[in-house]
Amino acid sequence: INRKGTSFKKPFRSRSTMREDDSKVATGKHTLFKEGLKDDLHKKLNTTVRQRAGPSFDQRMHVAVKAFTNKAHALEMEQRKTLQQCVERGRSRPTSAPIRPKGASPNQQAMLQERLKKMREDELAYKNHLANLKDKMDSREPLFRLSDVQAGFEMLKQQQEERKMELKLEEHERWEHLREVEKYAFSRPLLIEDYNYRPPA
Repeated sequence: INRKGTSFKKPFRSRSTMREDDSKVATGKHTLFKEGLKDDLHKKLNTTVRQRAGPSFDQRMHVAVKAFTNKAHALEMEQRKTLQQCVERGRSRPTSAPIRPKGASPNQQAMLQERLKKMREDELAYKNHLANLKDKMDSREPLFRLSDVQAGFEMLKQQQEERKMELKLEEHERWEHLREVEKYAFSRPLLIEDYNYRPPA
């Protein structure tokens, strides 16, 4: 309350305003030291991680590409040098077919006629060879004559008939054996009738 008898109120201050004022007051040497220490720690940490982890993939790729490019360039230069030496050495040697005068050149017309003659001779020889082959194929003996084939069929048919007769005879003998066994079984007494019975020797 003032002298006049009126009361006055303190201005309202929010919490955020109070925090800002406190931070401004607290900003001093200690805070600056903490921030500097934090920056130093981050720098040392980054340096240590880079040293232990080594260069990145892009850095290693850049180094490899640069080394490969240098190697390829050196190889290309060496090959160009070798090629140039070969060209110079080849040009320094005399040619195996030097330029000859026009009168010493061969008669191309005669060479052409000779080749045409040789071609006609080869063609005629080939035609004769084909004719001989065709005549030989037409007049050669067949591998199997018709009479031999017919005789083979007849022999096979005869063997089939003989085998059929053998099987028929074997079947007849088996049936006869079964009838004899059946007939002998009827004339033989049962064991319950005479256990002392012995078959005749």
